[in-house]
Amino acid sequence: SKCCPWKNLKDIILAHPDTNKRVDVFALSMYGLVVFPKALGHVDEAVTILFDQIDRGLHQSQ
Repeated sequence: SKCCPWKNLKDIILAHPDTNKRVDVFALSMYGLVVFPKALGHVDEAVTILFDQIDRGLHQSQ
């Protein structure tokens, strides 16, 4: 699966004007490092897509 380097996420966190989004991206990053420890320094793309959908209100729990 595809991964996003930590440096890219760090740049987004530091540059984003919305404090809540910065916290969300940081939390996502930490979650990804815990759930996918083999990809140290990367967050799985599927996790980023899930959090994006949740943020947009598109994810429906069954």
